[in-house]
Amino acid sequence: MFLDHAEDMAHQNIPMYMTDWLETLNDFLKFRKRDILMNSGKISKEIAEKKALRQYDVYNHKRLEKDDVESIEEITKLEKLK
Repeated sequence: MFLDHAEDMAHQNIPMYMTDWLETLNDFLKFRKRDILMNSGKISKEIAEKKALRQYDVYNHKRLEKDDVESIEEITKLEKLK
């Protein structure tokens, strides 16, 4: 949604400066009932990166399991056609 707004602003040739984007993003987050981070936060880059990589590993494992199950089902269907 936010990128749609940004694209719309560009199509209208409305100049946007960093301060404009800061205000626009904060308004968008308020509209979506999201908290706005007012400082750099409490988590270091290294900790955040490790957490993101762990989360991706969980996601990727589930994705690969799903792909494996679908592949096995497809092979089973093909074998039944023979």
